[in-house]
Amino acid sequence: MLEPKQHYIGLMTKLKKVHRRLLELERLEAESHFGRKMNPFEFFQILTQDKNFEWLRPFTKMIADLDGFLDEVESSDIKKQYVEGEISKVLSMPRVKERFERHKDSDTEFAALDLEFTKAMAQQG
Repeated sequence: MLEPKQHYIGLMTKLKKVHRRLLELERLEAESHFGRKMNPFEFFQILTQDKNFEWLRPFTKMIADLDGFLDEVESSDIKKQYVEGEISKVLSMPRVKERFERHKDSDTEFAALDLEFTKAMAQQG
């Protein structure tokens, strides 16, 4: 069994893969909507300023916050309820859940990454 800190670092690695694929899929949808490819700066602008992407901001912030927390805390000080609670809170937001379900139904890579993350989340830290 892994130390709690190592477990949660591994969990966050899996969650970041889900997040990265989610961003790729959202970029593709935005490009389809706008009828053109976007450079990284344009997509960043949309992510940070467009109201249609407000639902994604808590997810991105949660990843950054938990990464910072795990960098600074000792393994013995990690509270399972805090880490898993923060993740569950964000992933249960209606719009986040809706987008996850949509992408799981339409993208096998996203579905596989989400399944890998979900299995890791179910393991004891």
